[in-house]
Amino acid sequence: MFKFKFPILILLVLMPLPLFAFGFGRHGKSNYTEPVGMDLSNLTIEDGVYTGTADGFRAGLIVEVTVEGGIISHIDVVDHNEVGRQYWQTPINIIPGVIVEKEQSVVDVVSGATATSKAIMSAVEDALNKI
Repeated sequence: MFKFKFPILILLVLMPLPLFAFGFGRHGKSNYTEPVGMDLSNLTIEDGVYTGTADGFRAGLIVEVTVEGGIISHIDVVDHNEVGRQYWQTPINIIPGVIVEKEQSVVDVVSGATATSKAIMSAVEDALNKI
């Protein structure tokens, strides 16, 4: 009777170890810059290119916000220190265009790339707050 309980007990104790060995619970970073939300349709901005920074998965995401005719015409991520192309490539390609289209600094994040998505939004706000 005891011989069957002991292997089950060992198995239950050791089973969670691979989860921690492969980084379970350590993947994400919780201290990325949070955007506050800005309505970009009502801004009165001089034409020009404005630079903003924010922290994503890593610090140092930089955007350039181009204003033409008093409205934001283009947003470009010019530098970043994000890791894992599979995580940062989609938000860098999509989020700036959605911000321009929706005229809102906060838009839906790319699933699996929350930190990079929110850093782009926050960097846009940072650029506009410097005006």
